[in-house]
Amino acid sequence: MFERQRSLKLVTHCAAGAKYEQYYVQELLAYRIYQLVAEHAFRVRPLAVRYVDAKDGKAGEARFAFLIEDLRELTRRTGYREAREARFSAKDFDAQAMTRFALFQYLIGNTDWEVLAGPQDDECCHNVRVIGADDPHVRIAVPYDFDSAGMVDAAYAAPHERLPIRRVTQRLFRGFCRHNAALPAARRELLELRTAIFELVRNEPRLDASRRRVLERFLEGAYTVLDSDSLFAREISAKCRR
Repeated sequence: MFERQRSLKLVTHCAAGAKYEQYYVQELLAYRIYQLVAEHAFRVRPLAVRYVDAKDGKAGEARFAFLIEDLRELTRRTGYREAREARFSAKDFDAQAMTRFALFQYLIGNTDWEVLAGPQDDECCHNVRVIGADDPHVRIAVPYDFDSAGMVDAAYAAPHERLPIRRVTQRLFRGFCRHNAALPAARRELLELRTAIFELVRNEPRLDASRRRVLERFLEGAYTVLDSDSLFAREISAKCRR
């Protein structure tokens, strides 16, 4: 299964303790939810990894981890290629795909991403890879790295100081106003996926019962907004980025 794989990313534990074990189980679920939402999504594979001390050869207990699909595999699978521009504007992105992306980020309570520019002037973006075909105005953003999302609620996570929220469990829609015409269709898609998304959560055996209840309540909070025309207009349509 590893044939021709050269740069797989491994997501694993950062500290001891059951709480930290749950963080990346929930992050795995975020990737799997996005696979339901969008065709252009990184696939993930769960693992049981036993780490061996290089000095004395002693092995610890097997720990949960997961692999993330390489970008080259994703582009080969979808027929796209990586877009290497250092900066983008909202008009460069496929409206429907970007709206799905933004509503998914709202669903999981993630604001730790940027699609227009990166931390360095010569690279883009933050926790996003951009792919595309021949038309420069149908770029597609592919998200990764969800440990700062509200659905994970890691103890070390905090929103960016420039955002008008103080906790990662506070949702903030960061989609673009120029794509608002695509919101109704993307909203319907997420509503139709509701049962499948909750089944993913309920059927994840590595998620403990208490965290599953918290996560289900958190996702229900997003669906309260998606279900209501008035809340959707106030919290989504009106909060878009201009």
